[in-house]
Amino acid sequence: MTDALHVKLRPLEREDLRFVHQLDNNASVMRYWFEEPYEAFVELSDLYDKHIHDQSERRFVIECNGDKAGLVELVEINHVHRRAEFQIIISPDFQGKGLATRAARLAMDYGFTVLNLYKLYLIVDKENEKAIHIYRKLGFMVEGELIHEFFINGEYRNTIRMCLFQHQYLAEHKTTGPSPAEADGSVIIDTVFNGVVAGQRRLDAFIDHLQLTAQRIVVIVVVAGLTHRAQRAIVEGADGGIVQFLTRIL
Repeated sequence: MTDALHVKLRPLEREDLRFVHQLDNNASVMRYWFEEPYEAFVELSDLYDKHIHDQSERRFVIECNGDKAGLVELVEINHVHRRAEFQIIISPDFQGKGLATRAARLAMDYGFTVLNLYKLYLIVDKENEKAIHIYRKLGFMVEGELIHEFFINGEYRNTIRMCLFQHQYLAEHKTTGPSPAEADGSVIIDTVFNGVVAGQRRLDAFIDHLQLTAQRIVVIVVVAGLTHRAQRAIVEGADGGIVQFLTRIL
């Protein structure tokens, strides 16, 4: 249990740009996004300022046990046709740990249940069999092949376009309890509610009400009127799992 990986998504912030810059300047990483590496930091900062209010994209940092582990993005969001392109990058230091699958599920759940998108699609190198295998496991199906779509490492590459529809995702993951991402224990739930302090039985009632079944759940609680520093305590959840109880000062 102590070796469990806790994965969550959070919005990209300005202080994350150094991390993004490192990824952008890693040619082996950026080839999977079919983008030119070696971007200047000032250029990246300008792009951040330009797109900070852009409603056609959602960019998230993937965190693993509190460390920055990658990026996942929903871009080209079209609110009329209810579709978006899915993109993900895992930092080389965190590859091989199953983070891509976990982070992808969180982004898919966000796209289909929060943004109410009808369709997610992605573009992947035809030769990237590992990524295609992961996407198939996540439910994506092949739409078609694009011939000589990108020029990478001195040659044109064919790509595969894959997609997943909202009704397919919801039917596959239909549940009366937590979302599928929560159920496999990979998501940190940032739930905020007022008037609850550490030790009160209302926390158990709250957990039981949501029918939370994840083995590890983080509940963030806003506590009014406290002047001491934020505290942390471990309590037992209604399902017998471990709930990490955090208090945060208003």
